[in-house]
Amino acid sequence: MAGSESSTADTTRSDITNAEAEGSSEAAEAAEEEPEEEEKTRNRRLLRLCSLIPAIASVIIFIRTEDMTNAMRLVDGWTILMIFILAVQLILAFLCRKKKQDDDEEEEKSYA
Repeated sequence: MAGSESSTADTTRSDITNAEAEGSSEAAEAAEEEPEEEEKTRNRRLLRLCSLIPAIASVIIFIRTEDMTNAMRLVDGWTILMIFILAVQLILAFLCRKKKQDDDEEEEKSYA
């Protein structure tokens, strides 16, 4: 009995040592990926802030160009500009979106 207990203890120690070695390599890989992730997050934040510019500009342009005393029309001279602003907003929204893989990684980190 004593022999089997010591072999079990040795096995457990080796398992713990292997787990620590794997954990340290994973930690090293995570440390290398961390600056990359921070840069992606910073770029995404910058794009989100940049998306405010066309949004605010479109509101200002609409207020300055629309004459509310006239009859309502669906299309006028400023419609092309508004469509351009819409296209810019859609592009920025597409670039700012979080990918499914990013969401999965964040969930794994929160559970860990």
